[in-house]
Amino acid sequence: MSSISLRDLMNRLPGERVAIRRLESLLNTLRDQSAKTGKVPEYTFDHLYQKAGFSSPEALSLVLAELVERGEIQKRVRVESPSTGGGIGDYESLQDVPETVHDWRADKELTVTPENLQVIFKLQHV
Repeated sequence: MSSISLRDLMNRLPGERVAIRRLESLLNTLRDQSAKTGKVPEYTFDHLYQKAGFSSPEALSLVLAELVERGEIQKRVRVESPSTGGGIGDYESLQDVPETVHDWRADKELTVTPENLQVIFKLQHV
């Protein structure tokens, strides 16, 4: 299993070099852990932003978009139950999210609102 290298992104965004290096280290550590445990951890945008220490959300967005395009990570839109906060459905894009979903955690129909949505990132290949 090859490690994730973000050297090209460090060269394209030199002001974010330290944050990109932190993200690269995190992703490679997660890849190693996932290979051993079989579990693929998921992170929200905010969690990655805090962990890596990017100077702006926009800078992290650029890096994550590149990693999604390369197939290194997956981006999913998760509908969360307002009653428990747990996920009730994952979708590839915002356009794929239906207007209503069955909240199996509360056993009722849920009209999806922005408050019920969370963007999740996880490693693509473990």
